[in-house]
Amino acid sequence: MISAMHAALQAFWGGFRYASAAVPAYEIGNVPDNAAMPYITYEVGAGAILSAGFLTAFVWVKRASGYDAQVVRATILDSIAAAIPEAGLRLDLANDAGMVTLERNGAGFLQYYDDPTDTSVLGGRVSVEAHYYPA
Repeated sequence: MISAMHAALQAFWGGFRYASAAVPAYEIGNVPDNAAMPYITYEVGAGAILSAGFLTAFVWVKRASGYDAQVVRATILDSIAAAIPEAGLRLDLANDAGMVTLERNGAGFLQYYDDPTDTSVLGGRVSVEAHYYPA
């Protein structure tokens, strides 16, 4: 089940674009050393069947000449907000393994969250409540 959930979350988080370019997505802790920003990092977690768990994703943008990193961050976060409506989002798992729903965390769905160790990196935190429903 975790591999099916990982595939569904990778497809979701890897589906965002900025300025017609794909925004890569990586599982937290698995970002390649040569990864260029902007990118998204996300958690994969498997809780008990039908129970809720919170998953966090981060948007990371590097300040650089030639573009406004704050605009890039806000645009990507806005597209994530549009992709996860108030009513939630259903992600079907491969091989009829069930589905996962992502719902906005009402206590902090989207927040700015900059890198505390590198002031040149701007971030955004996305918090969702995930529910797993087996087939």
